[in-house]
Amino acid sequence: MNGQVNFLTNGGNETYDDVRMNSLEEAKNLAISGGLDGVVLEVKGMFRNPSVVREIKESNLSLLTYGKQNAVAGLKTGLEGGLQGKQKTYKIELSFLLNLISHVIQH
Repeated sequence: MNGQVNFLTNGGNETYDDVRMNSLEEAKNLAISGGLDGVVLEVKGMFRNPSVVREIKESNLSLLTYGKQNAVAGLKTGLEGGLQGKQKTYKIELSFLLNLISHVIQH
């Protein structure tokens, strides 16, 4: 498969039945065990736990962020720690799923 496959997590900003959506540690563990390329994190989760950038990078995973506070000035913490990029849309879930479906159909 070409392209990155990442796990999308809210990072504990809201509560979901799926623990991986609530915990950055669980999201990181899933990405590692599933052979994924990285984690896509709602940016408020990074602000609440800035060390996550370093931890995910040390795990050889990429880290992308999304969310309303995903402004360049607000990402200084992440960029200093090695953040790879940010999403420009709030509809990351939809675009991520469409991209994944497209890759699955091609293979």
